[in-house]
Amino acid sequence: MGNMSVNKLGGMCLIIGPIMALIFYMLQPGNMIIGFADTADASASLASLQSNAMIASLCALIIPLGLIMWLNGIRTLSDNGDTSAWGRFGVQFIFIAVIAWVVSIALWHGIAAAPAGSDPMAAYTVSAGINNMANVLAAVGVLLFSLSISSREGINKILSYIVALTALVSVVVAIITLLDPSMSEMSANIGGVSYIIWTIWFILGGLTLIKQG
Repeated sequence: MGNMSVNKLGGMCLIIGPIMALIFYMLQPGNMIIGFADTADASASLASLQSNAMIASLCALIIPLGLIMWLNGIRTLSDNGDTSAWGRFGVQFIFIAVIAWVVSIALWHGIAAAPAGSDPMAAYTVSAGINNMANVLAAVGVLLFSLSISSREGINKILSYIVALTALVSVVVAIITLLDPSMSEMSANIGGVSYIIWTIWFILGGLTLIKQG
């Protein structure tokens, strides 16, 4: 595999992973581009996934790969410099969130491949529940991690605080969605904007790792 350094690989993962996950999340049937459906309307979201089964399965394959790359980059960034105990605690939240997201997304394969006449609503409901919990964990993790390394050399301090603020908002909204699933559309919109901001911050962190590598 060559002599690529840990920092360089981690930096590349931190740049490519979030972008990959974001692009294919937008392409996921029922989201922004293909077969848009209100996430609070389970039947409409389910119908969109099933009517675009091939694209849904492709997204369900690519998004987890992007998330795993993102996680590797975060762990490399955490290990490369001073990270407080709270920051390392935050990485654990992100680690569990990625696992939960992968499990949630894996259920899309079953939904997309469900035979005609079947009712995969149970699988969709389980997927949505796991996803909502993962959203809470990820937001808490990003909040702790961004504050932890905000003063580190090579990290944009102001942007780190902006990331922490959006993560805090995402935590509150994600918890509200857990308690009231009808708020899922609002949660998806706020979460999407937050993730774009996080992606910019992680890309800058990835560039820093590559330079150090």
